[in-house]
Amino acid sequence: MPRYSSELWYYGEVYPLESEVRICEECKTGDVGTIELGENKLINHTTGKEYQMKPIGDAGPVIEAGGIFAYARKPGMSPTADDRHHRPQP
Repeated sequence: MPRYSSELWYYGEVYPLESEVRICEECKTGDVGTIELGENKLINHTTGKEYQMKPIGDAGPVIEAGGIFAYARKPGMSPTADDRHHRPQP
C-alpha cells in the first residue's frame, strides 16, 4: 500500500477514505504513493496512476485543525474550567 503523509503518521490517526475502484487491487506492497486530501486523490508514484477519492466529509475539519486533540481544543468544543464552576446545581 502507498505510504501516507508523514503528518498523518505523526498524529497516529487513520482517516477513512473511499474510492470508486478497489485500491487493494490497484496498488501492491512496496508501491509509493501520496494522498492529496485537498484534491481528493491518491497518486501511485510507482505506476504513475491517479485515483479519484470520495470527499473526506466530516473528518475534514479535524484534519485541518491538526488532529482530534487540536480540534477538541477549539473554542466551544469542550467545557472550560469556568464552565465547570458555573454549572447549575440540581
